[in-house]
Amino acid sequence: AGSRQKVLKNMSSKDKKRKSKSHGGSSRGTDSTSTLPSSLPSEVNYDERDATVNALLKAMVSRVVKETIFPKKQFIVQDRELDVDGKLASKALDALGMEKSRWHQVKEKIRKAIGSKRNNGSSRVRASLLNYMEVHGVDSVDLSKVLEGRKNPESFRWFLDVIASVVVGVQEVNQMKSVKPPCEWLSSSLEAFCLLCLENCFDQVKSEARGDAQKPETKWTKEGRGSRKNQGWQQDGIRRYNELVESVRLDRAALRKEDENYLRIKQEERLRYENERLLKRQKTTDGREQDLLTAMDDFSSDSECDSDSDSDSHSN
Repeated sequence: AGSRQKVLKNMSSKDKKRKSKSHGGSSRGTDSTSTLPSSLPSEVNYDERDATVNALLKAMVSRVVKETIFPKKQFIVQDRELDVDGKLASKALDALGMEKSRWHQVKEKIRKAIGSKRNNGSSRVRASLLNYMEVHGVDSVDLSKVLEGRKNPESFRWFLDVIASVVVGVQEVNQMKSVKPPCEWLSSSLEAFCLLCLENCFDQVKSEARGDAQKPETKWTKEGRGSRKNQGWQQDGIRRYNELVESVRLDRAALRKEDENYLRIKQEERLRYENERLLKRQKTTDGREQDLLTAMDDFSSDSECDSDSDSDSHSN
């Protein structure tokens, strides 16, 4: 109880205002982490036995992983990647507003949050692919063309709209896709991760959409060497991921124009949508006013006397 009071007492006034504002309603939804302070209260007497303090820290770690860590790093394979002097620790501590000496308090929470985010992203890719195939047919997606990346612009745009968007967040992508090119809201490693998830479940999803009684296993998330340590991903999957990261980086360097083309297309789509919405609103307004009488005025008068009167006044 004492540490709980200390947490609440040490929340800065700036954080309290941010929390109050987020409760007032937001167009971005009801993400529970949006009501959290931006950093941990100073001089917190952290005690893992205190459920309130522990829940607060866990929720803040989850937000930092979502916004800062996961877009750049999707796998923790070796323990040294969580070394206190490493870049990941530095980024996380900075985002949490914590000192180096407190890294041990969040280290494993960071690992678990990355794993949770990764599994969630993989599940979303699977669900989105299955939904698309059920609507458009099992042969509507050619995986080999998607893996060509920007060399196949049509498949690349499909990948961004159907696969990458559900991992980054549909709402976030809808806000950014007509403002920024994909390379600014989708990192190279996250793009590779989206491709990895697609390739991992593709055959299984296709079989399920076809209604097969027996479905093949996923490529790299069944039992195998390293799968438990990597929360379900085998070492072959990590190897394939590394290949995809390098492929994406080369793809971006050689065909950056495709990112600009995607942005232009989304801007045109946005403009058409806004114009159609305005037209629909105008038709609705015209429909409401159809049976209303118009009040007469001198501006709409065609009387010759009125015209002569106006001429005389101008000549005088």
